[in-house]
Amino acid sequence: MAIGFWSGEEMGGSMGKKFFRKWIWAGLGLPLSFILLHPPILQAQVGGGQASIHKMRIQTAVPSWSLSFELLKRFKDRLAKISGGRLMIEILPEGASMLSHEILEGVDEGRIEGGYGWTHFWSGRHPAALLFSAPIGGAGRGLDQMAHLAWLYEGGGRDLLNHFYAEILRANVLAFPIHPLGPDALGWFKRPIVTLSDIKKLKYASPPGIMSEVLREMGILPVTLAPNEILSAAQRGVIDGAKWMGPADGLQMGFPKIWKYYYLQGLHQSTDIGELLIHKGFWNRLSPDLQEMIHCAVRSSISETLVFCIERQSQALRILKERHQVEVRDTPEEFYEEYIRSSRKILEHHATRDPFFRKVLASQEAFADLVAPYWTKALQLYRILGEKGPRDRGGR
Repeated sequence: MAIGFWSGEEMGGSMGKKFFRKWIWAGLGLPLSFILLHPPILQAQVGGGQASIHKMRIQTAVPSWSLSFELLKRFKDRLAKISGGRLMIEILPEGASMLSHEILEGVDEGRIEGGYGWTHFWSGRHPAALLFSAPIGGAGRGLDQMAHLAWLYEGGGRDLLNHFYAEILRANVLAFPIHPLGPDALGWFKRPIVTLSDIKKLKYASPPGIMSEVLREMGILPVTLAPNEILSAAQRGVIDGAKWMGPADGLQMGFPKIWKYYYLQGLHQSTDIGELLIHKGFWNRLSPDLQEMIHCAVRSSISETLVFCIERQSQALRILKERHQVEVRDTPEEFYEEYIRSSRKILEHHATRDPFFRKVLASQEAFADLVAPYWTKALQLYRILGEKGPRDRGGR
């Protein structure tokens, strides 16, 4: 996930006045004190009786053209339908009401009802944040994205996630992993990467924190840049390579105009799960049926994201190759072994220093020991189908 360059220690921000003006001039006849002290709630006639209509704004850390934003709009529309109009959501692109690194604080304080980003945005506050949204190298134990989702929803991971927000970060929020967007690509490069030593010679844009620690352990030089700085740095030759989510987002960013060598398989974010944050005060004011609708819409969005990304990323990859003459290459085999070795070393280093990090990592390792013998073997079927199934068009 290439947007995760923010330091959790940079939290801060303020709320604009646009929201208040909207409701003050709406002519609702509500006391100003009520508007200031409560989230937007209207009363409407539903089925012949009174029913509350709740409005929730979700400030995202993504631009309006991103895959995540489109998926959130579908999530919004689905909730409006299944709630019969009782839950109305507004999706805000990055920077609309606050900056990306201010989202957690904004939701925590109730200045906005919801937020969207990635747990590892807050790695500057606590290193365990990375383990929830993007455990490097499959947590060093072979967890792929589906197995990681299973850990979150069936293996106790989401309980640890909400404990992390409530007890470690002391944030008044609930977290809902919602978008499995990975795996992220190793990325874009100015020249081919044939061996591990080739990438060691390059300046490679990577997020700070544990991801960069692993690269340094491998002998690679990571360069920390904000997301909006990467493209200009590439154009000026300041960097020689960069990671940026999947093919569709890389295409939108404009990377194929600069670099022509693309490597799909990256271990830094073999799992990339976006999450929805909801202010607990807002959540507690929802009726039980509306809360359950959100749970159901989140689960629906998870399955939708999986099929959505396969189609969109595949279309983008075809465009990269056919319209932009991008060479799509396999990541060198030796990269995998060295990355997993280095990631295990860095993860163990943090586990020895922090009890909560150790607890989360131990939970993931135990779950990997359970599911990897089944899941990795089962997935070999699809690898074989992928290798044996395609035929040359002329051979049919």
